[in-house]
Amino acid sequence: MEIRFKDGSLRYYERTLNTAILREDTAETIVPDSRPDAAEVLLTDGQSCLRGKDVRLGSVAVAGVSELTALYRAGDGSVERLTADVPFEAELKLSGTGDADRIVASVRLASCEARLLSTRKLLVRAEVCVTVSVWSPRELAWAAEAETGGCAVELLREERTLYPVTAVEEKTFRAEEDLPRPAGKPAAAAVLYSRAVLRREAAEAVGSKLVVRGTAEITAVCLGAGGEISQTELSLPWSAFLELPEGEAELLFEPVCALTGCSVEASDGGFSVAVGGVVQTPIRSRREISFLSDAYGTDCELSPEYAEAILDAGAEERGETDAAVIRLEDLKRPGSLLSVTADCGRPGPEKDGVRLPVTVKVLWQREDGRAELRTGRGEAFFAGRSGVPEAECGAPYASVTAAGTEVRVPVSIRVSTVRREDLRLLTGAGAAEAAVRDRPTVTLRYASEGDTVWSLGKEKRLPAASVRCYNGLGEGEEPVPGMLLLLAK
Repeated sequence: MEIRFKDGSLRYYERTLNTAILREDTAETIVPDSRPDAAEVLLTDGQSCLRGKDVRLGSVAVAGVSELTALYRAGDGSVERLTADVPFEAELKLSGTGDADRIVASVRLASCEARLLSTRKLLVRAEVCVTVSVWSPRELAWAAEAETGGCAVELLREERTLYPVTAVEEKTFRAEEDLPRPAGKPAAAAVLYSRAVLRREAAEAVGSKLVVRGTAEITAVCLGAGGEISQTELSLPWSAFLELPEGEAELLFEPVCALTGCSVEASDGGFSVAVGGVVQTPIRSRREISFLSDAYGTDCELSPEYAEAILDAGAEERGETDAAVIRLEDLKRPGSLLSVTADCGRPGPEKDGVRLPVTVKVLWQREDGRAELRTGRGEAFFAGRSGVPEAECGAPYASVTAAGTEVRVPVSIRVSTVRREDLRLLTGAGAAEAAVRDRPTVTLRYASEGDTVWSLGKEKRLPAASVRCYNGLGEGEEPVPGMLLLLAK
C-alpha cells in the first residue's frame, strides 16, 4: 500500500525579534583654540542618526551617531557653540541568525547633556532609543493533494487566506531645498544647531514601486546679528521609491523611517536645508493556501505526520496621538522663551497599555538678558496598546500661566496589530494493511459536545459521506449534542 502526496509550500519571513533598548555613550570634546574658555553649559541638544545595520553570528547590531551641540557661556558673557559626534552601537543577542535575515531599525535621541571637565574640555553624554525588528526567512511545506493506491482514505481539506511577510525592502533618500524664513521670525546670522524628525504621511503602490512620502519637521536654533537667540520651525517634503515583488495583486505595507542626517545653514532671506533618511518596510502579500489537515483510512491503518505553524492572517496599522503636559513651576515669569525642544524615551509596555517618557528643555532669557535652561519630565500613555510601537514627539508648545510655564508635547505612535492563525498541516502518512477485528457493523450512540462528522468517521473508520447519509446531515452540517446517530459500515 502506498500514498503519494503532492506538496504545497510557502516562503515567508517571521519576526524573530521586536524590541527597543536604550544605549548610553559618552565622549570628551575640546574647545578649539579659536574659541573662548567655557564658563557654563547652557544647553545640549541634537539628533541621532542611523548609520548601519549588521547581522552577525548569534547577534544583530545597529550603529549610528548622535550629533550634539553644546551651547556654553564664555567668561565674557557671550554664547558659543561646540559640536560633538557621539557614535553608538547596539548589539542584541539572537540565536540562529544568518545572512538572509533582514533588520528594520530606527533610532532617536532620548536625552543628552554636557558638563565641564575644565574650561577647555567638556564631557558629553547621549542616550539613544534603538528600536529593532529582525525578520528571518522561513519555509513551510505541507501535503496539498494525495493519491492513494490499494486502500480507501478519507482526507480533510482546509483553505486559508493569509498575509505573510514575503519581502523586506529599504531605500535611502535625500531632500534638499532653500526655504524662506518663516513670517515673524528674525533674520539668522548663523544656525547654532538643528534637529529633524521624519513624519511618514502616505505609502501607496504605483506600478512596480512603493512610493512613501512624508515631511521632515526641522527645528533650527539660530543666532541673530545682535547675538540674540531664536528658534525657527521648518518643513521639508521628502519621498522614497522602493521595489515591490512582481506579480502580486494585494499588498500591505508597514514602513519605518530613520533619519540619516540633517544640515541647516543660514542664507540670504532663509535657510539651505538638506535631510537624509532611509525607509524600511516589511511587505505582506495575500496568499490563498489549500492544505490537508488530517487523514485516516477506512480499510487500512494510517500513520499521519503533522506540522504545527502560526501564520499571519491579517495586519492593520494604526496611528494614535496623546499629549504630555509638563509644568515648570520654577519658571513663572520668564523674560522670553528662546527655544523649546522635546524628546521621548523608550516605550514601556505595561499590562494596560504603553507608557512613553518625555523630556523637555526650555532655554529662556531673564530680564537681565542672561540665558538659562530649565528641564522637565512627563509622560504620554496609550491605553489598550501592546508591543513595541514606533514613537515620536511633535513640536512642543509652551505657554506661561500663573502657576509657571506649561509645555504641551504631542506624542504619536504607530502600532501594527497582527491577526494570527494556528494551523495543523498534514505533511505525510504511511499506510499498512488493517488488522482483522471482530466489531459490529452498526453502532447507535448519542452525539456528545464536540462531535463532528470528521471525528466520528475517524473514530469508527467510516467514510464521512456515509455518516452524513445515514444521519440526514447536509454538506457542512454537524451533529448537535444529544442527537441519536447511526454509524454504519
